[in-house]
Amino acid sequence: MSASDAFVLSRSTNVVGSQGFSTGRQESWSNNFSPGLNWQITAQDNLNLTANYAVLRFEGVGNGVDSDTYAIQANLTHAFTRRFSGIVAHGFTYLDLREQPNSSTHTPTVGFTYLLTPTLSATITGGAP
Repeated sequence: MSASDAFVLSRSTNVVGSQGFSTGRQESWSNNFSPGLNWQITAQDNLNLTANYAVLRFEGVGNGVDSDTYAIQANLTHAFTRRFSGIVAHGFTYLDLREQPNSSTHTPTVGFTYLLTPTLSATITGGAP
């Protein structure tokens, strides 16, 4: 199990925005909370679940758009050999924009991981946009 939380309060909106891209100076804050769970189902199968809740708020007069973002990611990994594993994953994100249309996305992916050395691996994943 894991959890992380990050709170930022600043007048530099590029610091507060989770994507790091913004212009202007306005009192704003963000909070990002991410719990996670990793479950070793069998010796070959591993399930990783991660959730995320992010809040972005712009205080006072300005043109910033407040938002709440809800996301969940599920990854199932199967080890075919000691060095080669297959991955099936699905992500869902819901973006709640205040006073604007909301947005949701699904991101199914498949891929594989190959252990090149004991400390170096290569992973290739892809899926529908």
